[in-house]
Amino acid sequence: MINNELNKLRKEIDLVDESLLKILEKRFEIIDMVAILKGKQNLPIENNQRELEIIKTLEEKNTKLDPNLIKNIFKIIFKYSKNNQLNKN
Repeated sequence: MINNELNKLRKEIDLVDESLLKILEKRFEIIDMVAILKGKQNLPIENNQRELEIIKTLEEKNTKLDPNLIKNIFKIIFKYSKNNQLNKN
């Protein structure tokens, strides 16, 4: 009984993980477009103010997660976003 419940929950987690992956892929597709526009306009890759605004907004919308988790996840996303943009220019 418990194993069936556990397996069902794990399958739900797997589906959520797949959704997260697709969302990240979409985010990076958009980042590619941002990189092209920044390159054309000679704008810097890094925008610390924008990053702080994003984290602040997400923390305000967050109702269940540890704020440090939000901050750390998005710092990693920002790091890879900037690296991706650098590789596009």
